[in-house]
Amino acid sequence: MNVEELDGFFAALITGPDMVMPSEYYREVFGGEMSDVCEFGSLDEANEILGLMMRHWNTIAGTLFKGEVYVPLLLQDENGVAHGNDWAHGFMRGTLMRHDGWLELVNDEKHGVPDPYDDAASRARHRPENASQADQPGAAGRCDRAHGCWAGAGISVFPGTSTGQCECTQE
Repeated sequence: MNVEELDGFFAALITGPDMVMPSEYYREVFGGEMSDVCEFGSLDEANEILGLMMRHWNTIAGTLFKGEVYVPLLLQDENGVAHGNDWAHGFMRGTLMRHDGWLELVNDEKHGVPDPYDDAASRARHRPENASQADQPGAAGRCDRAHGCWAGAGISVFPGTSTGQCECTQE
């Protein structure tokens, strides 16, 4: 994992419904058992890398548990654009480590994530034949369900689009 993917991965593990121990998630981070895939120059180097990872974990956890704004660590491409794809991929990998717990949490009526646009007007606006109506000022962050888009909590995932943007949003 690069550092952006690691940030998203840690965010999912920290905010997830179930604890995941380092001995379990290190396999994901390093791509296998550390003893099989990692060649550290020395014990000091290994301790430094693992210490930096723990420090980053603690920074994310401390920010979230204090109720402060968590800003994902996003790398920029050669044009200075931060796409966030690696972060989102890392977050999704983190949720898969406790898939059943996340599924239960998302589907829980009391603690689940409500759809802020789940009303009759919004459903009508997001029908394929009405998609252009959603393409109005202030529509950013809304979802064109016909295109399989979802936007929420500052995370947008737009599968199947070459631009990375949903046709119904103005971003």
